[in-house]
Amino acid sequence: MGSVIFSVQIAENWKRVIGMSDNFANAMKMIIDHEGGYTDDPHDYGGKTIWGITQNEIQSFLNLNREPAEDEVKNFPLESATKIYLEKYWLGMNIDAIKDPTVQLLVFDQHVNRGKGGVFKLIAAATNYSSTQL
Repeated sequence: MGSVIFSVQIAENWKRVIGMSDNFANAMKMIIDHEGGYTDDPHDYGGKTIWGITQNEIQSFLNLNREPAEDEVKNFPLESATKIYLEKYWLGMNIDAIKDPTVQLLVFDQHVNRGKGGVFKLIAAATNYSSTQL
């Protein structure tokens, strides 16, 4: 529970700094509630994760030329994870341009879980457009 409060506070701070809508803070709460802390599930292709951020994303974020050690993943700051979610998943999909907050959450969640291509396929299927038309 404390990490969720911390995440929302971080998201609120980002909102003040860059003028984000309230919806990013709500989306972060949802993601952190769902993704939680550290995992190393052998059935999850992402490998070691913390806050839903994979070891590959941590490697890229930290500019490492090697896979991050387990303690580097376990100790990856929630504030850094929030920055990744903001820059890659929220701003990367221009989610603020979506007017409906429910659709914003859906697109954000699906981008996190399925990737950008998965989001396009989902939207295409829901709207009868091909993913190349989006």
